[in-house]
Amino acid sequence: MGKKLTAGDPPSLPNVNNDALNYTYTFLSRLIKQDFKNAKAMVDHSNISDAKLAAMCIIFEEAAYKIDKEKPLRSLFMRDTAAGFYANVVSSDGEKSAQFSIITQRQKKSDSWRVYEINLDQLLGDYAKRVSGGDIYYSPLLKNPHGGDTLVIYFEFDSEGLTPRTQKQLSIVTRLLKLDPNKAITISGHTDAKGSKEYNANLSAQRAQAVKDFFATHGVSPEQVITESHGSQHPRVSNTLTDGSDNPDGRRANRRTEIYLDF
Repeated sequence: MGKKLTAGDPPSLPNVNNDALNYTYTFLSRLIKQDFKNAKAMVDHSNISDAKLAAMCIIFEEAAYKIDKEKPLRSLFMRDTAAGFYANVVSSDGEKSAQFSIITQRQKKSDSWRVYEINLDQLLGDYAKRVSGGDIYYSPLLKNPHGGDTLVIYFEFDSEGLTPRTQKQLSIVTRLLKLDPNKAITISGHTDAKGSKEYNANLSAQRAQAVKDFFATHGVSPEQVITESHGSQHPRVSNTLTDGSDNPDGRRANRRTEIYLDF
């Protein structure tokens, strides 16, 4: 049976860097508390993107997840230079649980641990049920076709307005951007296939600009933000079904702005 960290265990011990179980718990605690800066210091940056960490902050905040006090971590394997765990979180009422896997690694036994891999598939599935009515396409985290991960926010039909949900998500990203004012991000606006090419090009530019304006209003320098507009040229999901009829779920996923982080 895997080793568990119980509710009575302290979240941080003097040898946290040498104890994979406690190291993972400390990392999880920092993300739950929206402590992006210190959580980031605990990961292998060659394998875990800032976008993934930012998305986790959004997911934890938006779905109101907390660490499961009864069984926060379950060990999958434990070796001298690698350890894997299931991290368990619950909703704010404590009634429903979700989990995701975290793998830590180090080069040799005397080195400090680093979080090397995080698999969010199960957590994203629970998040979709809890926040977006089960819509698996409505995820705040996407794989970038050019490599890495991308944050995503979504828009209503024929609108560049920011909903209360997207404003809350962008508020979290704003805090991250302020950690290093010398770093830049790229925002790309997209639309579904409804409307003319010219109209969608303009709408996608307005969506990207709306995100940039939000950041500027909340203290992020405009020089940090680069905007692009792609209209309907790069759909995430097909706008039509195989029989040629309209695909509302696909169009919903395509009305978006993608945020490429470079912290």
